[in-house]
Amino acid sequence: MKFPMGRPKADVIESNINSNWGLLEKPTTVAVLDFKHMMVMMKSEKDVTKALIRESRQIKGFFFKLFRWSIHFDPLKESPITPVWIQFLGLKLCFQNNGILKQLAGLMGKYLDTDSATLNLSRPSTARVCIEVDLSTDLLQKLYLSNKKCCMKICLGFVHTAAFRGIATPIALGCNLL
Repeated sequence: MKFPMGRPKADVIESNINSNWGLLEKPTTVAVLDFKHMMVMMKSEKDVTKALIRESRQIKGFFFKLFRWSIHFDPLKESPITPVWIQFLGLKLCFQNNGILKQLAGLMGKYLDTDSATLNLSRPSTARVCIEVDLSTDLLQKLYLSNKKCCMKICLGFVHTAAFRGIATPIALGCNLL
């Protein structure tokens, strides 16, 4: 966890995580690595995923970036691995099933979660999934989906980036009907 512009005290961070993040196995503990970095130790991979997919990225007014621990961690370098929410705008309903969405997400990064509006089809105009991506590598630009009943081409691109402030970067994926 990195706080680029100051941070609350460690006990405030730990208390906020344990009381507001809805984690399954508590307590989560927090350790100070340096003036910007905190190590958050969770008890299960499900809790790690739950933390990574959170869209709120601030505690007591301090923005933070949350990323998975790596043996390559260097406090002097930004981690290129980050969770992002991506949208498939106008994705045909025949492709809006979680199995297909997981496969699509897997082409771009490590699948983390699908939002509830996508799962229950309450917003069929767009499908949203959260993935972990490595921003130091080239991202997929185009893909073509086809099954026996429908097909479409999807062009991929960034709409907005806010990685510096530690906010999950939304990516919109425009879908062109064929």
